[in-house]
Amino acid sequence: MVWFPAGCGNDDSFSTASLGEMKIRFRSGLATALTFAAVTAVSGTNGQQVEKDALRWSFKAGNWVESPVIANDGTIYAGIRGKGLHAFSPDGTVKWAYKSGDGNVLRRLLTPHLSDLVEYVPLAIAHDGTIYAGSGETIYALSAEGRRKWVFTGGGQFSTAVLGADGTIYVTCRNNALYALTPEGKLRWSYDMRPGRFAAGPAAPVIGADNTIFAGDFSSHLHALTQDGKPKWVVRVQDEGRIVGLALASDGTIYVAGGPEEPHRKSVIHAFTTEGAHKWTYAIAEGIPFNPLVPVVGPDGTIYTGVLSLLALTPEGIRKWSFKAEQSIMVPPRVGANGTIYLAASKLYALSPEGTLIGSSEPLLGPIAESLTISTDGSLYVGTHGEYGRPEEGALFAFRPPLTNVPKKERPDTQKTFSGPGLGRAAYHGHIETVRELLASGADPNLDDKIGGIPLIGAAEWGHIEIVEMLLAKGADPNVNRKGYWWTATALMAASYNGHLPVVKLLLEKGADHSLRDKSGRTALMVASYKGHVEVVKSLLEKGADIGARDDDGETALAFAKASHADKRNRTAIITILKRAAK
Repeated sequence: MVWFPAGCGNDDSFSTASLGEMKIRFRSGLATALTFAAVTAVSGTNGQQVEKDALRWSFKAGNWVESPVIANDGTIYAGIRGKGLHAFSPDGTVKWAYKSGDGNVLRRLLTPHLSDLVEYVPLAIAHDGTIYAGSGETIYALSAEGRRKWVFTGGGQFSTAVLGADGTIYVTCRNNALYALTPEGKLRWSYDMRPGRFAAGPAAPVIGADNTIFAGDFSSHLHALTQDGKPKWVVRVQDEGRIVGLALASDGTIYVAGGPEEPHRKSVIHAFTTEGAHKWTYAIAEGIPFNPLVPVVGPDGTIYTGVLSLLALTPEGIRKWSFKAEQSIMVPPRVGANGTIYLAASKLYALSPEGTLIGSSEPLLGPIAESLTISTDGSLYVGTHGEYGRPEEGALFAFRPPLTNVPKKERPDTQKTFSGPGLGRAAYHGHIETVRELLASGADPNLDDKIGGIPLIGAAEWGHIEIVEMLLAKGADPNVNRKGYWWTATALMAASYNGHLPVVKLLLEKGADHSLRDKSGRTALMVASYKGHVEVVKSLLEKGADIGARDDDGETALAFAKASHADKRNRTAIITILKRAAK
C-alpha cells in the first residue's frame, strides 16, 4: 500500500512495507555460512537462530544503511540508500518508510538511473519526536508517524545536526555554510565559512555549555559563533587536509580530528580551549591519506579515535592503549552506560575501558559497518553496506550486549603501552612518559630511528614542548639537520613551519641556528613568513635572522610572505614587519 500525503508528488511517498522472509549469511572461521530467517516486517516475526551471537534481529536492506538513530520511544530510524528513510519498532517491525528525491529536480529528471545512489540520512530527533533527515541537498522534517512537516533546501550535502535548547537546528552544509533553522523549518541565520578543498561530507557542529556553536570548514578553520550567528573567534587548525569531526569534553575542551590530503601528512587530533587556544596535537601513527574517526569522549574524559586502529587518549593527549580490529574501522566507536566501548568493522567488538576485548559478534559475510548506535536499554544497532560493488548486501542488525562469545584464537592483541621502535617515534607522537623512560635507559637523543625520525625534529614539528625540553636536557643537538628535507629540515624550521611559538623560543634560547637551510635553501624565517606565523617571525627577527637571505631560487622572506596563502591579516602584518626590518 502506498499513500501520498497532501502536497507530495509521485517521488514523495509514505508506505507500510510488507516484506517476505529474507536471509542474511554469517561466516565462521571455517567459512561455514550460517543462515537464519530475518524479520517479516509487518508481523515482526523473528527467525533468529544465532543466540550465541546475541543477534536480536536483522533487516536485509538491499543497499547501504545510513546512520541509525533512536527516538525516546525506542523507534529506530535508518536511511537506506535509494529506498528512503525507514522507521523500525524495537522488535524489528517496519513501521513506515518515507522516500523522496534528492532535492535537485533537474538532476532527478536527467539522471533517473542514479536514484539508487540517493542517500537518506537521519540528522537528529527533536523532543517532540520530529525526525530530521537529509537527502541530497534537502532536509525533511517528518512526524513520528512519517508525515512530512516541512522541507528546507540548502547548497549541498548536510552534516548530522545538533539541536539547541530552544529546538534550533544547527547543521553544516557542503557549500561550506552553517545554517540555524527554527523548529518550523525557517532559516534563522546562516554563516559562510572559509572555502577550501574537500574530499567528503561536512563535519557536524557541536554546542558548548554556554551555547557557543563550534563548526569546522573545508580549509581547516575552527569557528566559534554565538547563538545569533556572530563569530566569536576563528583559528587555523592545520595546514593540509580538512576537519573531519569535532567533540566536546565536559571541561569545555574542543577536540578536532584532521584528515590529510597528501600522503606524507599525518592524521591528527587537536585539542583547543573554549577561547580557541591550542592545547596539544596528537599525530596518528598510521601515515596514510585516510581520515581519522570523529573523536568520541568517554565518561572519564578518555578520547577515542584512530584511523585503522582504535586509539584511546588521555585528556592530555597521551596514548593509553590501541586496538586493531581484523578489518579497517569505518565509523566512530560508541561508549555504553557501563563504560564498555563498542566498535564496528567487519563485525562488532566490545572492549573494556582498559582496552581488553570482551567479546565480538560473528563476522558478517560481505557487509562492512557503515554506522553504529546504542539505545538506552543497551541494544546495539549496526548499519552496513555491502562489499564494494555489492550494495545489495547492505543490512541493519540489532544486537544485545555483552557479546561474550570470543574464541581465544580470535582475540586480537591489545597494545596497552607504546610499541614503537624507538625514541624518534615516541617523540614525534608526543608520548611523554615513553620518551622519559627511553632517555632514562640511555637512548641516544640524536639517533634517527628511521621510522619516527630524529627525536628533536619530530617533537618540534608537533609542538611537544615538554619533550623538546627533555631531549635538549639530555644532549640533543638543537642544530641537527635533515639536509634532504624541504621546509622542516631542522627542529627550528619544523617549529616555525607549524607556528609553535614556545618551541621556537626555547630552541633559539638553546642555541638553534636560524641561518640553517633546507634542501632548497630556505631558512626558518622564510618558512614562518610563508605560513603566516606573525609571532614566530618576530621572534626570529629579534634573534637576528637575516631578512636579506635568499633561497636557491633567489627569493627572500618578503617574497615568501607575499606568496603566502595564509590568513590575509597575518600575511599583511608579516609583510609590514619585514619591510620595516629591511630599512
